[in-house]
Amino acid sequence: MLAGGYPEALARATGQARARWFDGYLTNLVQRDVRDLAQIEGVIQLPSLLATLAARAGSPLNFADLGRSLAMNQMTVKRYIALFEALFLVVTLPPWSDNLAKRLAKTAKIYFNDAGLLAHLLGVDADGLAHQSVSKGALVENFAVVELMKLAANSQARPSLFHFRTSSGQEVDVVMETRRRDLVGVEIKSAATVADADFRGLHNFAAIAGKRLRAGIVLYAGRETLPFGDRMWAVPLEALWAENR
Repeated sequence: MLAGGYPEALARATGQARARWFDGYLTNLVQRDVRDLAQIEGVIQLPSLLATLAARAGSPLNFADLGRSLAMNQMTVKRYIALFEALFLVVTLPPWSDNLAKRLAKTAKIYFNDAGLLAHLLGVDADGLAHQSVSKGALVENFAVVELMKLAANSQARPSLFHFRTSSGQEVDVVMETRRRDLVGVEIKSAATVADADFRGLHNFAAIAGKRLRAGIVLYAGRETLPFGDRMWAVPLEALWAENR
């Protein structure tokens, strides 16, 4: 997760060497690729925006708030984030709703396409991760969401991915919906244990989805697949890449 998936970064033997590669990659990206793609003059603002987005990875996009924080025009923020998406730096996860109009009106969440790059922007390494619970949770969520996107793109069912949030604050990190409208809800936890309380959002979603919900899953850092009631399961994070899980 910390090393990321860029082949050039993975080829570096140490964390320091990877950090130098990430620094050079971001510098080249801002000074060359972004400017060539959009003819942007104010490139000095882009690193600050990218760092701010890293601090808010897994959170709903609020363009007005981002603009205020960075003293930037809201439309400029939208334009820059669209550029980051075009360069495969970030990806957005739209909200789920049975009503298409409501989906379009609600707010997407933002993630980084590479967890190693996100860790670099957050200044998190292996030694510090154990003492930074907030950063750890955000990194694990970002990593798992992007892995689910990869799996969905290569699966036979080709589900669409969303996030779910109610007005009262109940959330499900990922909702997968097939073309037949079958649903699977996924919560992501960085802890090595799971409790009934971790399924609260999934139970709330199950009450809305009804029989369409095929499974509610909590991905966690443990080693066992465990049942937690009707259609509810705790599943190890390593199931995202390990065979025969």
